This record gives sequence, C-alpha cells and structure tokens, in this order.
Amino acid sequence: MDSGSAFDGIYCDNQSSSTLEFNKEQIPGVFFIAHESVKGTISNQIGVAEAAPSAFRVAQNTPNPFNPSTTISFTLAKAGKTTVEVFNAAGQKVDTILNAGLRTGNHSVIWNASRFSAGVYFYTVRSGEFTRTMRMTLVR
Repeated sequence: MDSGSAFDGIYCDNQSSSTLEFNKEQIPGVFFIAHESVKGTISNQIGVAEAAPSAFRVAQNTPNPFNPSTTISFTLAKAGKTTVEVFNAAGQKVDTILNAGLRTGNHSVIWNASRFSAGVYFYTVRSGEFTRTMRMTLVR
C-alpha cells in the first residue's frame, strides 16, 4: 500500500502460517511492515505505450493468389502523401488504389480486381522518399 500516509507498507495476515516473535513474545494475527522504498500505486489498469513505427514497410498482399479482391498492408514511419498504384506485367499503370495524406502507423487498402483479367500484377506503395513494389497474382 502506498498512499502517501503514515500507514504505507505491507500488511500481512500471520494467523495462517505462524506467529511473529518480538522480544521473545509470540504475537499472532495481522502485522505491518513499513518501508520507504516502495513507490507507486497498485492498479488493475494495464497500459502499454505504443511506439511509433521506425521503418517504412510493405507487406505481401493477402490472399495471394486472389480472386477478385486482395488486401495490401503497409506501415509508414513518417506522415505524408501516400500512393498505392497497380501495374500490369507490361509495366502499364492500370489502377490507383490510394492517393492521400496519411499519418504514421499501419494502414491497409483493398484492391477489387473484378474488372481485370487474370495474371500477374505489381503494386507500388510510395510515401515521401520511400517506394516499394511487390508482385501479386489474380486468378479466375
């Protein structure tokens, strides 16, 4: 217990285990151990500070291969304008999934390829000076 009062310390129930010997006298019951080194408050609240991402990352789309839609996930270490574009095997841009300013952290977008033919496609995620291209396969 640490509430800033004169009664801070540990209270122990000594009845179930043994008795406290003090000046050759047996003292049963509850006793108190005071100390100055314990600081803080015991609580049932659990808190974890979430650290900002330290790197730009692009994950493999899931599912892959896919039909007709897939999720593309990425992590931004810095806030900024971010684009996610899709290219065919010939290198031609066929779709822009995202073109927006985003905050740092984890993000994901869904590409619905129902109007595209089966085959290999590439998606590129760009944010600031970072760019990453990954391969995906659309099956029918």
